[in-house]
Amino acid sequence: MGQPWNLSFVQAVVTNFGLSAGYWFWVHKTAAVNEFFPYPFLGLVSTEVRVGVFAGAGVIGYVSYIIIRGLQSTFARSPLDQLKGKKSI
Repeated sequence: MGQPWNLSFVQAVVTNFGLSAGYWFWVHKTAAVNEFFPYPFLGLVSTEVRVGVFAGAGVIGYVSYIIIRGLQSTFARSPLDQLKGKKSI
C-alpha cells in the first residue's frame, strides 16, 4: 500500500509552486549560461508569458496531486480498511 497523503492544502500548494519557482530559476540560469532557453518558445515570449507558463505548471501539478490523491484513496485502501468498509485518506 502507498503512504497516506498527509499534505494539507497549503503544503501542497507551497510544494507545487516552490518546485515551479525553483525550475524557473534553473531555466533562467541555464539561459544565462547558454545564451538561449532550453525550450525555444521561452525565448520568443515576454517575461509575463513565461511567468504564466510556470504558474500554469504549478496549477497543473496541484490538480494532479488532488486527482492522484483521490484515486489512491479510492483504489489503494489498506486491507484493514477494506474489511471495515472504510476509506483511508
